[in-house]
Formats: sequence, structure tokens, C-alpha cells
Amino acid sequence: MTLIELFLWLSLAIPLVTMFISWHRCRDPLHPSILICPMLAYVHGIMPMSAYYNGIAERRFQDMSLVRDGQFYVFMAIMAFCAGSLKFRVNAGDVEKRWFAYNFNVLLRRKMLAVSIVAGCVGLFAYLYMLGLGGGISKAYGHAKGGVTAESGYVTTAPFLTVVATIFYFM
Repeated sequence: MTLIELFLWLSLAIPLVTMFISWHRCRDPLHPSILICPMLAYVHGIMPMSAYYNGIAERRFQDMSLVRDGQFYVFMAIMAFCAGSLKFRVNAGDVEKRWFAYNFNVLLRRKMLAVSIVAGCVGLFAYLYMLGLGGGISKAYGHAKGGVTAESGYVTTAPFLTVVATIFYFM
């Protein structure tokens, strides 16, 4: 195993181990390492590994020491990110304690859940309506700076209700 292969395999393994440790520590699906590490593993591990083992790197670079040095710097950056994301620890039990929901009784929480479902549905249906007006996904997003809109400003801003719905849902 060459140094390039070692750095490639470590660039793939370190983010995956970091994801496992983060999940084991806090059970938070929105932990930064759980969101970012799969992308790190793919972009800086799997893709370069594919280029290296298929001979693309050897055809593109005359001097493989440049590839080795570059992958070493990528590996060090991945290590720095992973170590930084694991530095601050939140226990799994602390995730259940939400500071913003302490004073809400069960009835109010149920009402907020109902409001969140209604607001989310209104936002989703408004988005789907605008998508239908725009001619579908391929017409709306098949070009640069694509998007959907409606004639009414109320309908155009209604999909933002999904943000409020998400906040209410977690309360």
C-alpha cells in the first residue's frame, strides 16, 4: 500500500468513524458531522479513490508526488474538521431537554403540533400549486436560476410557512 492509498483510505474512514462517534454520543440527526461527513467521505474519499484506481490520476498528473501531497493536505483538513466537530460534547440525554419547551403543557404542545401540520400542508400545497403553474419541475428548474412563483404574493410566500411549521413541530 502506497502513501497515496493510505491517505485515500483514511480520508474515507475518518468521516465515517466521526459520524458513528457523533451519533453514539448525542443521537442528534442534525449534528454537523452527521450532515457533512457523508459528503466529505464521498468527495474526498470515494471520488479520488475511483480516479486513482481507474488510472485517471496517473494520466492527469505526471508527478504522483503532487497527488500524494494534495491528498495529504485534504486528509489533514478532514482530520481538523472531524476533531473540531467532536470537541464539544452533548450527551444523548441532554438532547431530549429542550429549553424552549419547558413551560408548555401537554395540551398546548398538541395544539402546536396541529398548527405545525396545518401550516406545513398549506406551505407544501402552495409550493406544489406554483410548481404546476410553472410547468412542472423540468420547466421550473431546468435552467439557470430557476424557481417558481405565483401572481399573488400571499401564495408566493406561503411555502415559507413550512419553516414555522418545522419550529412548531419540534416544540
